Amino acid sequence: MSEGWNIAVLGATGAVGEALLETLAERQFPVGEIFALARNDSAGEHLRFGGKSVIVKDAAEFDWTQAQLAFFAAGVEASAAYVEEATNAGCLVIDLSGLFALEPDVPLVVPDVNPFVLGDYRNRNLIAVPNSLTSQLLTALKPLIDQGGLSRISVTNLLSASGQGKKRWMRWRVRALSC
Repeated sequence: MSEGWNIAVLGATGAVGEALLETLAERQFPVGEIFALARNDSAGEHLRFGGKSVIVKDAAEFDWTQAQLAFFAAGVEASAAYVEEATNAGCLVIDLSGLFALEPDVPLVVPDVNPFVLGDYRNRNLIAVPNSLTSQLLTALKPLIDQGGLSRISVTNLLSASGQGKKRWMRWRVRALSC
């Protein structure tokens, strides 16, 4: 094993998982081993990470003690199925599903807004990340909030089809092109 973190990415074949892998490689994050995980037919596929081929493994068969850090980017069902197993194995999980966002013993982190809450992650070996709109909005609004110049906001959120996963996006695309 090389120096660095052993990292699992659950949902590695989805749009967010692929972007996570790409970002980790581009920013030369210190990765020892990378484990690309999926919950469905994607197991057995090959992905590229840092110029190497990585085989996607079935999350149901993964030994979470192999990873020190895991990004859960496969939705609420996957998080519900595997967070407890991963965290009990000592793996720090950063969950992107929103499932744990309102749990009081799980830090909900927007790094540019409230990094100080990270100190509580060891309560459950779990960090929740709000959805992308919330993170972007809070990051942009924080200076106004800090200055006391913001008392209320009203937001309309139009969700992208790609946020529903690659398969649903492809179904939507086929339907849209057939019209």
